[in-house]
Amino acid sequence: MSPKLSPKHQRKGVRHANAEAYFSHACVLWRAGYLHEAVNSYRLGLVFQPDSPAVLSNFGCLLDEVGSRVEAEAAHRRAVALAPNVAEMHSNLGLTLQSLGKTEEAQTCFERAIELRADCTVARLNLGRLLQMDGRHADSIEHYEYVLKIEPSNARAKTNLGIALEHLGDLAGATAAFRDAIAADANLVAAHRRLAEVQQRQVPLWHISMLNDSARNEAYQAALRAAIDSESHVLEIGTGAGLLSMFAARMGPRSLTTCEVEPLVAQTAREVIKRNGLASKISLIPKRSTDLTLGADLPEPASVLVFELFSNELLGERVLASIEDAKRRLLRPECRIVPASASLMIALFGGEEIGSNLSVQIVDGLDLSAFNPVIARRQMLARDDLEIDLLSDNAEAFKFDFEQQSEWAAQRTQIRLPVTAQGKCYGIVQWLRLEVDRTTTFENHPRARTATSHWRPTLYLMPNPVDIKPGQTAVVRAMHDRISPWFAVERFE
Repeated sequence: MSPKLSPKHQRKGVRHANAEAYFSHACVLWRAGYLHEAVNSYRLGLVFQPDSPAVLSNFGCLLDEVGSRVEAEAAHRRAVALAPNVAEMHSNLGLTLQSLGKTEEAQTCFERAIELRADCTVARLNLGRLLQMDGRHADSIEHYEYVLKIEPSNARAKTNLGIALEHLGDLAGATAAFRDAIAADANLVAAHRRLAEVQQRQVPLWHISMLNDSARNEAYQAALRAAIDSESHVLEIGTGAGLLSMFAARMGPRSLTTCEVEPLVAQTAREVIKRNGLASKISLIPKRSTDLTLGADLPEPASVLVFELFSNELLGERVLASIEDAKRRLLRPECRIVPASASLMIALFGGEEIGSNLSVQIVDGLDLSAFNPVIARRQMLARDDLEIDLLSDNAEAFKFDFEQQSEWAAQRTQIRLPVTAQGKCYGIVQWLRLEVDRTTTFENHPRARTATSHWRPTLYLMPNPVDIKPGQTAVVRAMHDRISPWFAVERFE
């Protein structure tokens, strides 16, 4: 027989049962996504049982989720007051304070939770994220690493660790962390997205068009064939996927050293070279060329230098500084250099098709031309399907002779381009011409049509297009600062 309860205890039992029913119902509603209904159920339960720390803390988390953060703070503070030695409750309060912009108080809450329980992984994750949002990425790492010692498959910790490493410039470490996060939880969209972004920074997609650029590859092979013999000591700056060094290895040089600073690229190139049976013929050094040391990394000064460090506008990969350093320290005086020289070519351009993608004039009787000046003045010619008209002859703006020169200063000059065709001029088109050696040239001319093209012509736009005709001359300001060129039409005469 069950013992009889006094009316007081009977009422207490009823209240407890009612509270538990409401709280259980609230949890079911919360899991089902009925958040506001869950809030109401919690409120009804708290009428019967207002002093449960666990319930108050959960209620605060729900209120935070629906955006009622001031009330959430009150619920969390009540929970902490009732159970001051429970780490998770301090951590939950910290999250709400952080969302309210009270970051110092939030940090104190997370640190208090860790004091109470060093292995409170949720508090460490929250503190690490707060530190990251404050730009203190190095400080956040210790908390993520601590979590991963306790929970090696914690995908959130791996993702946040990757973000911290990315901000600190350790792209290889970030890549590994994001891959580990995806292995732990393949549904973690943030890890997939961040991994793609980091990989794009390490290995931009233009590598594929570069490797498949048959005209470029044929030009380099022809020049290497003429430059390399069995006594050659070859140095390549910038291994990439290893293609040019493997081309050179086929020519049978005495030694071949290539260097690559990007760890992921260097590691992958090493595997590519090994798969092609050339690992014994190529020494790959994972360094910048400026950090190579004669005698240690390079057996002796190179008699052949090969490189492909050109951006669309030629100078963007700091090619000049790399070649200057190599000529001072790493090369023989009579070293053959592939390519031997590179030029920046320019011309005036127009064309109705390309113009409709670069400029706006009248649309349904409305003049929108005032919008043109706010468009970026430099654009890549990314579409081969748009017909481009050249309104002047080609002109060589700058030439960099790598074999004959040893250093290059910034330059500024004025170029006069006689107009050769009538049309609407949008500005200057710039492209590259390489003398891969003294008999082999490569040029990505803007009117050329290729299936795969590595370098893209660059467009320097005027604020608004101008109608021009033969007999006029464009006065063009041309300059470079060793890292990037710039061209601008100053006037037509």
